[in-house]
Amino acid sequence: MKKINKTLLLLSITVSLVSCSSDDETTTTTAVSGAPKIGMHSFNVAENSMSGGSIGSIKATDPNGDVLKYNIDTNSNDLFAINSEGIISLASGKALDFRTRNSYEIIVAVSDDTFTTFGSIKISTISPIPRNGLQAYYPFTNKAADEVGTANGSVDGAILEEDRFLSPLGAYSFIDAADVIDLGDQSFFAGKDHKFSVSVWVKPSAYSDDGKVLSSILGTVSQPDGCNESNQEFYIAIDKAGKLRVVFYEDLEDGANANNRVVESEVSIVKNEWSHIVVNYDGAIDTNDGKDRIQAYVNGVRQKTVLTWTKGTLPTEIKNTNGRLAVGNFLSSTGSLCAPSPFQGLIDDIAIYNRNLSEKEIITISENK
Repeated sequence: MKKINKTLLLLSITVSLVSCSSDDETTTTTAVSGAPKIGMHSFNVAENSMSGGSIGSIKATDPNGDVLKYNIDTNSNDLFAINSEGIISLASGKALDFRTRNSYEIIVAVSDDTFTTFGSIKISTISPIPRNGLQAYYPFTNKAADEVGTANGSVDGAILEEDRFLSPLGAYSFIDAADVIDLGDQSFFAGKDHKFSVSVWVKPSAYSDDGKVLSSILGTVSQPDGCNESNQEFYIAIDKAGKLRVVFYEDLEDGANANNRVVESEVSIVKNEWSHIVVNYDGAIDTNDGKDRIQAYVNGVRQKTVLTWTKGTLPTEIKNTNGRLAVGNFLSSTGSLCAPSPFQGLIDDIAIYNRNLSEKEIITISENK
């Protein structure tokens, strides 16, 4: 089970008071004079919370000022724990996964040794990954499946390894030059004046000349395999200096029809550390010769970018048809490996949107580590 956070747990707490004396065998639904009282609670907790970490504190009082004892009377598969101060946590060795279960209910007992009051707590899960406009989502939890659509991946060479939450099979590692995940023909980036966003976590182990994190390419009748770069679309890469590189184009053929732009960050992505990358693209923006179409964020901070390459006129559109989408490398439109441009390291949690993510959304995602 992956501890990722691709989600937050919204703890929607409804506490109903039920009290009894320590000698009673039955409970009553009416408040008992002298019994402890539990206040209303609402907690938010990340799905990737480490076991033992605090979820929230139960606020309870005793009218006689007696010392209170806390216990979970009814647990949910022993997922949760509570200490002597009423602090609820994820039990040791436990993890939460909203995809397998999205709600829990536990009953907390608060006692003063004479009376016990019970609080019924419902825990519901929601995702912090923005869902509006989400077209494809790859949490890489034991597989390369698209969790919101049908653009499932076919893995060739890449292997599952430990992710940033220390889950053992939570991210894909790209080591060899031919390692790749083939996501098939997709049109996520195509169209005139189109907006889209890509969110992805990376942990590069080394820099290569043009290490593809995510690439899309399509072929033509004259060059059906696409490897001669006749009609590429878009890619995100990390270059040999560790700079984030974004390339968009209408055509890359040599000659008068070559229209493309390369935008790079001024700051390098750090090796051997997890970094969150977001690329916002807005095809309706033409200022600064197309540089302003790209907004690049690293770990929630917008990056200064430089237009490092121009050829031909500013592309009017990314070709409006399906392109071969690949993770970690560069595939032709027929799925064969082009001249390898491999990313080296770990890739995780790819999300593709048909809109631009807001800065607030980007910061929220980047804090999920």
